[in-house]
Amino acid sequence: MNILTKKIAENKQESFWYRNKTIAETTLKNGHGLFVMVSGVICITFLDTEETYHDEEAVAEAERRGYTDKDLGDKDKIYWSNNNWFEIMEEDLTGEVDSTFEDVDYKYDDAISGLEAAAQEANAALPPAVPAKYVVWMTVEKVSLDEDGEELYESMDDGHTILCERLTYPEAVTVMEAMHKDRKNKIKLY
Repeated sequence: MNILTKKIAENKQESFWYRNKTIAETTLKNGHGLFVMVSGVICITFLDTEETYHDEEAVAEAERRGYTDKDLGDKDKIYWSNNNWFEIMEEDLTGEVDSTFEDVDYKYDDAISGLEAAAQEANAALPPAVPAKYVVWMTVEKVSLDEDGEELYESMDDGHTILCERLTYPEAVTVMEAMHKDRKNKIKLY
């Protein structure tokens, strides 16, 4: 797990203090990313002045007053209209992000523990890891020597680019070497 935003203090664990932050991330066995971010909007009224603040301004005012988590829970000091929370999000291999986890947390330590538990649960549900396979495009180029003996590479005519589906890099090299035993052809893998 990679911590992206450190805990401010033991007495500042509420999601309120981490507005618009991504807290931590981890990667699942299938390559998907899980991360904890803060969602939701803040709207609070400080009861001594009856002034209402939203989002970053609310956090700044609470910091200016020297408030901690204890003050945020004091109903004689603050009236809450809206609050934010820690939420676990999943990013798939295409970059699509989804909130597939229903649980939310309000404390920093709980959010970190929740991410660890979600990652363990998700990894346990995945099939066993298999060796990575890639789609490999191979272009064969003809090698010739110039007048100074330097190698020159020329792309061969259309039809010499070969698509080898689901091969690992070493498998692709083996296939191409078997197909082109003469040393006049150079193999490039993309």
